[in-house]
Amino acid sequence: MKIDTLQFVHTVLVHHPPEVAHAHVAALLPSLLTAVSDPFYKITSEALLVLQQLVIAQLFLSTWGALCTTPTN
Repeated sequence: MKIDTLQFVHTVLVHHPPEVAHAHVAALLPSLLTAVSDPFYKITSEALLVLQQLVIAQLFLSTWGALCTTPTN
């Protein structure tokens, strides 16, 4: 069940805009960090894939936000 849930979250992060992930980071992060330390390697690897996509989404929002707030002449 954990692997299916992690795969679902990964799919959502890959196929939806970063704003979707940003709204739920606080709820997802504690469970993801617990899953990363799971003794079963498949759960750990899926959790790391989700975290990777979460970081990419956050970086996209940070970069895009910086670009949007930069004054242009």
